[in-house]
Amino acid sequence: MSSENNTMYGFWFCVIVLLLSVACWGSPDLVDAWIYYLSDGFYKSS
Repeated sequence: MSSENNTMYGFWFCVIVLLLSVACWGSPDLVDAWIYYLSDGFYKSS
């Protein structure tokens, strides 16, 4: 059970680091593509 928790913590840590690096990097193309993917084409004007 502890190994599963460590794996989940590592996964979320990597996700948070990735999000922070993207936000600090300031790449709007990647952010727009991610929003477009999540919203299933809702933000087409972006």
